[in-house]
Amino acid sequence: MSLSERGKELQRLRNLLRTHKARENNARCWMADITLYDSALPEGSKGTGQMNLPRETLLRNCANYIDRQKC
Repeated sequence: MSLSERGKELQRLRNLLRTHKARENNARCWMADITLYDSALPEGSKGTGQMNLPRETLLRNCANYIDRQKC
């Protein structure tokens, strides 16, 4: 990859990250992560982690996440 191509790829990745970062409200969900992985990584979203914790733990963690995201 040439220096110019590297610069273009870096800019492309930064743009993808900024788009992901700017998502708000319901757009900030796991599907946005999948879109980012598929767009930025050669392997895409293959092998993406699973939510294997008990439902109660996941819901508590989600509530904590939501509380921290609020201004």
